[in-house]
Amino acid sequence: MSTKGAQTEEEWRAECLVDYVRDRMTPRIFAEHIGTSRSVAYKILLGDYWKTTPRPAGFVYPWPEASNPVVISQRRREAYAGAYQRFEEEKWTYRKLAAYLGIPTQTAWDVVQRKRKQNASG
Repeated sequence: MSTKGAQTEEEWRAECLVDYVRDRMTPRIFAEHIGTSRSVAYKILLGDYWKTTPRPAGFVYPWPEASNPVVISQRRREAYAGAYQRFEEEKWTYRKLAAYLGIPTQTAWDVVQRKRKQNASG
């Protein structure tokens, strides 16, 4: 069977890592991009999987801004605020909010309770 013109598994992996760098993907986005779970994506990015696939220039995991608590906190607050607004306006369930934010349902419930308490206090 000829593989001429067909991309090998190793070439596909290398291309996926180039995409990760080019788009500065999060592990969640990378997992969706390659069609796998987040846990597998983390293992790939950490180098536990795809050990023989060369990392492209500029490859870093995690991205520097991803480990900055101030940046993370601000980004999370903005995401939660927008999602909370949609939750209220579109009458989402906690499960839908959780799926939208990529968090557990209990955490979504906590987010809503905190936002409602904030809104009630001024």
